[in-house]
Amino acid sequence: MLRSSVVIIEPSSSGLDLIAAVARAGYHALVFSYDAADRVVPAAALRRWGAELVVLDTNDPAAVLQGASQAARSQQIVGVLPGFEFYVPVAAQLATHLGLPGLEPAAGQRVRDKHLMRRALEAAGIAGPRFRLISDTSELEAAAAQVGYPLVVKPTRSAGSIGVSLASCLDEVRAAYAAIAYEPTLDLGTRLGPDVLLEEFVPGPEYSVEGFVQHGRTAVVSITEKLVSDPPHFVELGHTVPASIEPATERQVVSWTAEVVRALGIDCTVFHLELRLRDGIPHVIELGARLPGDSIGSLIEMSRGVSLADLFVQLATGQQVDHPTVQSSCVAAIRFFYEPGLDIVNSAPTDSELHTLPNVVTGAVTVSPGDRPNGRADFRSRLGWVLMTGADRRSVDRSWKAVKETARFT
Repeated sequence: MLRSSVVIIEPSSSGLDLIAAVARAGYHALVFSYDAADRVVPAAALRRWGAELVVLDTNDPAAVLQGASQAARSQQIVGVLPGFEFYVPVAAQLATHLGLPGLEPAAGQRVRDKHLMRRALEAAGIAGPRFRLISDTSELEAAAAQVGYPLVVKPTRSAGSIGVSLASCLDEVRAAYAAIAYEPTLDLGTRLGPDVLLEEFVPGPEYSVEGFVQHGRTAVVSITEKLVSDPPHFVELGHTVPASIEPATERQVVSWTAEVVRALGIDCTVFHLELRLRDGIPHVIELGARLPGDSIGSLIEMSRGVSLADLFVQLATGQQVDHPTVQSSCVAAIRFFYEPGLDIVNSAPTDSELHTLPNVVTGAVTVSPGDRPNGRADFRSRLGWVLMTGADRRSVDRSWKAVKETARFT
């Protein structure tokens, strides 16, 4: 009898949680990875959960399909999962090829390409910012005038707020476009440009909605409150579960989320929907048909008692998923150390010092003396993090204040 395996394509960040979730579900994890440069799966994660590594070019859909065909000779593939944002389309393509649950390939492209996403939402009448796509500097001035200032400049196919900035004049748009279009560094083997989206800036508090959709039925598991740095950049500084939000607004957001899901045509997946409330009306920032990053999944599991990774495995393997029982046992939060004025790190706390602080569950320092953390105006400029729990939001805020007073970066 062939063993039942679930393919995970290039797991990274929160996608690494899928390896454990596949093992917990009683399946064999078949991990597809390029296994070089910035596409390497930690060997310890593979060993711990008995996962099998298949080395191939995960940025080449033909290589992924061929790798799955070869693996299917010795095992039964029962599910396909994207391990990161970039691999949602190829996971959808492979699942369809194998006749397994998952996104339709066109939907996979819609949630990966922010311009396609904007067009689909606009066609469905979902509230969102004005936008224009540009692929050349000759289009900048006219497109910016149509969108209006201030506007947000962002790559169409990236993640982690990389390349995202606020521009208040044409010179700033030109500089932001150049930073994206001519960025020499590859991110997981891909470039940021040349396609760039200009969007109307949407003011207001920012949240994310985490949930899943199966057979057209949308279920919201949690709403996360987000902390973001001041413009011109949008560095995520923390997340809190559950969000402090009025019950009527929460009901509105839940109902609206189902409309967004239908407009994008996603199914058989978990999702991470980012939004801003402008004058009480939710506006889509973007939606990812994958696990949320920044340990939001861990916050939800600690606070709400639900594992999004386990749900994703169930969806991918065709199990009927009922709305999980959500039990709010505490407030869970992650906060990131961020010092935009720090040119060079001279001293930093240690991980062990973070772990001794009140209400800190875990944490890590991600810089060392001599580092210049602000060379990148995105998540890579963060200095470290702590994950905290408390009985309520106020206690978490007090804990974070105490952490900042004790754990200093100079």
